[in-house]
Amino acid sequence: MKLLVSDLDGTLYPHKQVKNKNQFEDNVKAVREWVEKGNKFVAASARDKRHHEQLVKELGFNLNYIGSNGAEIVYEQGEEVTKDIPLEVFIRVAEFLKEKNINAAAGTTCEGERLWSSRDRFPFNCDDNPRSPWRNEIVVPDLAALDPEKRIISVHIVVPPKNRDELEAMIEGLKMNVTVTTSDVDLINIEPYGCSKGEAVLQVAKRFGIAPKDIITVGDSENDISMLKVTENSYCIDHAEPRVKWQAKNVAASVAEVVQRELEK
Repeated sequence: MKLLVSDLDGTLYPHKQVKNKNQFEDNVKAVREWVEKGNKFVAASARDKRHHEQLVKELGFNLNYIGSNGAEIVYEQGEEVTKDIPLEVFIRVAEFLKEKNINAAAGTTCEGERLWSSRDRFPFNCDDNPRSPWRNEIVVPDLAALDPEKRIISVHIVVPPKNRDELEAMIEGLKMNVTVTTSDVDLINIEPYGCSKGEAVLQVAKRFGIAPKDIITVGDSENDISMLKVTENSYCIDHAEPRVKWQAKNVAASVAEVVQRELEK
């Protein structure tokens, strides 16, 4: 039995620019074949565990899910493991963005309510951004009225791509005892200290008695690097950033290709 771990956005869910318009359907078909042959599958994402239910419907079977870059694990049997951080992290980031007049917005979910630091900064001030329609629906709280001791899973910051890496370094400089990474060209993620997809993958593998040599990982972004490092059977999708390609042992065009290559071994 082997364990296949795939990132979601840009990997299992291909970018719109791919030549094969049926790539997602081909990926799903390949993953189903992988599982039917007695192997395990894990989807690993910066998205939180709420996306697990949608994936179950799309794939047609109960799967293991790593959410929020390792802060959440949902096992196929239904058991959940979650780590969290104080709401103070969101407050500090929101105050920092405002103080430095940075064109970016921070968001989080607290007790079921989605909170944002601003509705007049990127991406909400760009009419051509797919997130801009949310502008009038988001909740921008009075930061002073928030309870900093409440618990949240993560904070995400949406920032113009050209400013992403600089802002990531600035957030790391706040030294909040958290893990900071990126998951898309315009997205910075903040999770509990020590959380990563790589650590979560090893936890899932241990649960099923699978050795690192029998783990296959596939990703395309910085937040995937930690899981690319846990095995020699690592793949990055061919559109990945150079710093991601440097960490992967193999390059592939799709998850379907990875499955085919691994099943032929």
